[in-house]
Amino acid sequence: MSRRAAAVTGLAGLAATGLAAGVETPLRDSAQDPVRLVFEWEYTDHRGPLSGSGAARANPPGSFRLDLFTGADGSLSAALVDGRLTANSDIQDFDLPPARFLYAMAGVFWNDAPSAGEDPPQADGSVELLEPDNSTVVFRFDGGGRIVRVEQRYRGTLIRRADLSWDSNSPWPSEARYRDDERQNGVRWRIQLVDPAAAPWPDEVFVIPGGRVVPE
Repeated sequence: MSRRAAAVTGLAGLAATGLAAGVETPLRDSAQDPVRLVFEWEYTDHRGPLSGSGAARANPPGSFRLDLFTGADGSLSAALVDGRLTANSDIQDFDLPPARFLYAMAGVFWNDAPSAGEDPPQADGSVELLEPDNSTVVFRFDGGGRIVRVEQRYRGTLIRRADLSWDSNSPWPSEARYRDDERQNGVRWRIQLVDPAAAPWPDEVFVIPGGRVVPE
């Protein structure tokens, strides 16, 4: 089935950023240096799998650009900069994770929830945030302060989640797997190359030609 000639859907933006109480260390210890990443990815929905190669350029913790390629069917470009998401795609009906999950899949804790909705870290190394729609998002960290799972629930029902795998000596997750139970789709990417950049990427890298701002 062709997936051409359709705008990207299902991309959520963020309005602001901050740190939930007690999780300064996980954010500080996540990757902070500019980098180029090369990865392989696979997207699945009711039509079956779609896979390809991808590249990312990042000025952590707030600026990321993703470029996904499928070979025959087209490409997708998305930039996430301080919570503002723009995207352009000729891959039909391709839903990337919401912005909070995109940040998490890069190993970055990103919190736009009001301070009144923040709970202190739990004993098991988790942080729970209350969303404006009254769902909750839980970040779980390993003993080294790295994100290993993020899940969103509404009235106790799991809506979406992401699981991260880490190599011992890398500041970047080696693999991230995302699943949206409502839309019945998901995406996985596996890092193949981490190439440090000599200097931060210029602002124009994070401008998507023909891109549109994706509303929250």
